[in-house]
Amino acid sequence: MNVKPVEKVSPYRSWAQVAGYFDGDGSISIRRTSRGRPFTLLPALEFGDQSRRQIAMIREFLRLRGIRTGLMAKHGDAWRIEVGTIEGVTRALLEMLPFLYKKKTEARATLDYLSGKISGNDLQKVLRAAVRRGDRERLGLFVDMPWTRNEGAKRAMELAWRFAGRKPSLRPEVQQDIIQRHEAGVSLREIARSTGIPYSTVHRVVSSRRPSRHSSRVV
Repeated sequence: MNVKPVEKVSPYRSWAQVAGYFDGDGSISIRRTSRGRPFTLLPALEFGDQSRRQIAMIREFLRLRGIRTGLMAKHGDAWRIEVGTIEGVTRALLEMLPFLYKKKTEARATLDYLSGKISGNDLQKVLRAAVRRGDRERLGLFVDMPWTRNEGAKRAMELAWRFAGRKPSLRPEVQQDIIQRHEAGVSLREIARSTGIPYSTVHRVVSSRRPSRHSSRVV
């Protein structure tokens, strides 16, 4: 009995090929970021297939073009990889955009959000419209995000949120308020309690304004 040889699949060689695959088996997912940027969304690109080799070839194609992906992982009966960096998502979408059909509107909206042209709510509305059309299967819970990505990042900075593990820096007017309240007789612990600012930060602000090391101890 003659056994038919297994058909070999050629490696991906162009963005047009990858875009065609993404149009059918790729997805733009949306996460609310958790590392200090609660006012922005993080889009990611997902590629999935039952064939491990297919996903490995896409991952290699992206790697050779400087786009990092997460490790290959199996979810259910499908292998998946994800492009999760802003730089990687932007680059991949820009390269695939001319060749996309079904996901072209989603890709454009994602790029518009990443470049600060539309709000997070606008992006989610576009993706939900795609679900209703049947162009994508699902989308997570709606997260109220009325700011553009740039506005969200600025808002987080203004509220002294921590970025990537760095200690929060207080605005000059906040530091001045701490100093004035302490000079008026309010203890450091009371200032920390009433403002929600860590005691160590309040102590550091006041200590930095003491005239000398021999000045009275702050309490």
